[in-house]
Amino acid sequence: MLDLVPKLNYDALVELGLYLSFEAKLNDKQLWRTFENAVLENFHLYELQHICQIQWAVTQLKPKYTSQRLDVMLHNFAREKIEQGNISLDDFHDIMQGFRNKKSKDFYLKLKAIMIDQKEQLIGSESEAQRAKNLSELFFSFASNKPGKFGVYVDYAIEEVDELIAHYEDDLVNAVQHLNADEVTRLAQAMYLLKSAKYENVWRRIENKVHDLIEDEMSGLDAYHVTNLLRAFSRSQNNTMAGSNKLFVHLEPFIIRNMGQF
Repeated sequence: MLDLVPKLNYDALVELGLYLSFEAKLNDKQLWRTFENAVLENFHLYELQHICQIQWAVTQLKPKYTSQRLDVMLHNFAREKIEQGNISLDDFHDIMQGFRNKKSKDFYLKLKAIMIDQKEQLIGSESEAQRAKNLSELFFSFASNKPGKFGVYVDYAIEEVDELIAHYEDDLVNAVQHLNADEVTRLAQAMYLLKSAKYENVWRRIENKVHDLIEDEMSGLDAYHVTNLLRAFSRSQNNTMAGSNKLFVHLEPFIIRNMGQF
């Protein structure tokens, strides 16, 4: 394999990195150094998605055998793309997922600013259903990959989150009615992970939609959705809980009927 890696096409290198880190879990120092050298030789050919995939691949296994030089080059590539400001929804997902292990507060705050400044570019669509889907995916991507600790700046981080949700509040309220089971679950998870103690109106719309999904046998609601919805409602608003008694009572027969799935 050491002789084969330098001969691979640039995009095949990315696939190899993902395979080694995620499926094979092969953490051999010489192999990863050979992989890094091949990536550096082809670096000028890579686009943002490739860069994010490589970043994700090289941070999965411990100890990490790729060099600081590669880390800096990958980070600088993504940072320049963010600073240019013109990113698509797919670019946003790629950066949040690929660089999640870096826990970069700088990336997080810059992407939050882009969410505010370029809302229509990120979620805009002629279809209300597609716009709602984009919105749920955007918030889930942002919330599930955000840094977990802000140290002494935790109050500032809370203010940043509240500002973001305030900017999207009307969109969130109007979008919920168009979401399916997967999408409303993602949105509930995002709101829970953002840990804002406000925006009961958004939670109320989510709860009303869940009631509709429970009543609709064709909604596709299953154990995965209910498990994550229960977690989101019971630990939402910074652990003060947003779900009403009516919601939990309404979910009880569904859980009993589908106990085997849980």
